[in-house]
Amino acid sequence: MDQTLEEVVKHCSQQLDSYQRCIENNPQDWGVACLKFRSELNKCAEENVTELKRVKAKCSSVIAAFDNCLQKNQKDPEKCIKELKQLYHCTEEAAGRKLSSPPPEIVDNKKFIDLSTFQIQSAPPSAYYIEEYISVDEEKLLLDKVYAAPKPKWVTLKNRRLQNWGGIPKDRGMLSEPLPSWLTEPVFPRLAFLKVFDKCAAHKLPNHCLVNEYISGQGIMPHEDGPSYYPTVATVSLGSHTVLDFYNHRYQNADKGNMDSNSLVFSLLIKPRSLLVLQDDLYKSYLHGIEERSKDVLSEKNIINAVEDVGDLERGTRVSLTFRIVEKVIKASLFNRRT
Repeated sequence: MDQTLEEVVKHCSQQLDSYQRCIENNPQDWGVACLKFRSELNKCAEENVTELKRVKAKCSSVIAAFDNCLQKNQKDPEKCIKELKQLYHCTEEAAGRKLSSPPPEIVDNKKFIDLSTFQIQSAPPSAYYIEEYISVDEEKLLLDKVYAAPKPKWVTLKNRRLQNWGGIPKDRGMLSEPLPSWLTEPVFPRLAFLKVFDKCAAHKLPNHCLVNEYISGQGIMPHEDGPSYYPTVATVSLGSHTVLDFYNHRYQNADKGNMDSNSLVFSLLIKPRSLLVLQDDLYKSYLHGIEERSKDVLSEKNIINAVEDVGDLERGTRVSLTFRIVEKVIKASLFNRRT
């Protein structure tokens, strides 16, 4: 459906932006609260996107069944998995695409209810870690999308490559752009269930994602994320594990621009498909970094979330999706531009 979505963005960006903002501001009852914006988006898409006309003509009964199920189960949409799969098959066939594989595995969102149940007990407060936050299928789809990005989207640094989605944060603010659906669909519903960003007054879901690619042997110096962001970060890891090290600010060696070897406080083993959430004091009071190495000898560090002896781990290529809220946003309208 990627080509279809591109056409929707091309012809209906204003309606899509309004609908996304409504969902962001109403994470618990968006199905009801955003019905008006959804209808406006559907109308625009049906009038301007040819493929959607074919889908509506062929799949009207399947669409109606899915909508009816969602209306009856607004507090428990997981009951509509069967109808969702039927809709997936019908839309793919209507678009003329062969179904070479079943629809992506769907993770049960009901297990993501209370963030506190995932707190890392041995860490300072406000560190949360969830293994298998996304499925293997979702991981593959995300990696495919990351590497399908246009070459100009990549920024190459000395020790990694990165992509900015949602805009580029600057001191005066970020010129905001909607995050692509391939980034938000597998991640945002679970963030909303967990209420990860609910304390933020301006936004309830992230408006920025930094994609980092680390090949084996690469890392990043100890750092803090800075004042541009709300003090919560949610990172989804893809492809390979890493070990994330935490340092206390007071040990920083200003002369070397580095961290003293005795400043390491603790480390976390970050597995692929996991989610790491850092908030509040842990976000603000510690530096975090990744050593440049191709193999992690876990016994050499104080890894406080390793519940089993997994031995030494060879690093592969890891892609991290770092979701944050940029609080200072500059809004630009594509449709009301003065001439």
